Amino acid sequence: MKKVFKYMILVIIIIIVCVIGVFWLRKNFFKFDRRLTSEEKEIIEKYINDNNTSNLEEGMTFASTYYFGDRLNNDKIDVYLWTIFEEYDVRDHLFSQNKEMNNASILTIDVSDDKFEIIDYKVIDNNKEIEKTFPIAIRDVAVSFKESEDYQKLEEENDKMIDTYKEYFKESE
Repeated sequence: MKKVFKYMILVIIIIIVCVIGVFWLRKNFFKFDRRLTSEEKEIIEKYINDNNTSNLEEGMTFASTYYFGDRLNNDKIDVYLWTIFEEYDVRDHLFSQNKEMNNASILTIDVSDDKFEIIDYKVIDNNKEIEKTFPIAIRDVAVSFKESEDYQKLEEENDKMIDTYKEYFKESE
């Protein structure tokens, strides 16, 4: 009886180690299936700009995007990213913020028959939603992204673009 009990304990330990090992491997060695080209990233950034812009008569938009990764799923690519988007009203040489967005999102792109068409754009509002929708390999990075150096760089990049135009509007007054 003691021998059977020892074997059962050993089997349970082996199963637990295997399960932990699988999750660790998925998190640390999972590779996305496809990488976006710079042209495809431009299409995505234009799409984000176009879909977040309000109907200002005279407005300027600024967007900085961080790509966590993308995954090919049959004839579709899911792209996981973080975007800082700001829109400014520039009527009468003013430069005032009209709209701001700062969050994760998922784009689904149809790539069947050599096309590249964005068919879905989902803005992720909170960490619980990130945990439900992002792949396990990038979930932790996305949840804590606002505390990362990459986020600071993204924010600085966006601020630098905006500051350039702020200076232009100050000079033209």
